[in-house]
Amino acid sequence: MNTLHRFFYRFSWFRETKWAYQRVCRGYDDRVIWGIDSYLAHYIPIWLNELKKKEQFPTSMNTEPDMSETTDEQWNEYKKKWNSILDEISDGFVAAEDLIEGDSPAWDYYYEEFQKRYGVFDIFKNRKEHDELLDELGTFKSQEEETKVLMERFSKSMDLLKTHFFSLWS
Repeated sequence: MNTLHRFFYRFSWFRETKWAYQRVCRGYDDRVIWGIDSYLAHYIPIWLNELKKKEQFPTSMNTEPDMSETTDEQWNEYKKKWNSILDEISDGFVAAEDLIEGDSPAWDYYYEEFQKRYGVFDIFKNRKEHDELLDELGTFKSQEEETKVLMERFSKSMDLLKTHFFSLWS
């Protein structure tokens, strides 16, 4: 990084302007590359929610040979089924975002309990209490179970995404 660039980089407006320029010129900015996984995990549920608002479903879901013979009830049934599939895919990416961000109810509960018992959380000051409380609450085991559940949701979502990938258009 040259000296002039280093000087301007201290100001957030410079970074924001640079990223806006990158989005206009190439369609994405550097921050996407820093975390493609978190970018997709965040935006795929948003995009799928927008797709659900459209009055359409993949033609592969229609059992009628001619789309014009599809009744309103059948149309609604197919649309409801398609929305359900989109919801399941979306749910898996919400789980992925939780995994990436490290959101864990087990750790949230641990920190709350620690503050109730010992005041401000200071691992260096309260190392013994920290270790004892971790064992007492079973935080690591709980987190392991939470991670397993989130990974199962994400895995199911990826299977559905793979199956319906070429139907994600409007």
